[in-house]
Amino acid sequence: MLLIKSEYTNPILKPHAAEAVKKHGEIELSGHAAPTPGTRCFPEPPPYIFWNFGILILHQPSKIMILYDEDHEVRHVRLNASHPVQVTPSWYGDSVGYYEGDTLVIDTVGIKADRPFAMVDT
Repeated sequence: MLLIKSEYTNPILKPHAAEAVKKHGEIELSGHAAPTPGTRCFPEPPPYIFWNFGILILHQPSKIMILYDEDHEVRHVRLNASHPVQVTPSWYGDSVGYYEGDTLVIDTVGIKADRPFAMVDT
């Protein structure tokens, strides 16, 4: 893997994100795998979990359950509901959903960001 300077100097990255991209690139260049939730046996919250290829969606009248093929992870989405006033941060946060036509829209808040491997992608 070649660490390209533009990867971590991209202006859309906030300083802490740019530093994380640079650090992970340097780890990979040293011949080691950069830490990810998957390589460190941490739960893989959204949006990171979407790298999974096997996803089963179970639709019930008041909720949707999303089952992932890795590590028996399950995400619950309450339909046509509101988030609680106080959300305690958790691995998957609090998800509510609704349909716009035939498109499911999911809003998630309260995903823990203080864990060692909080990330959007690899």
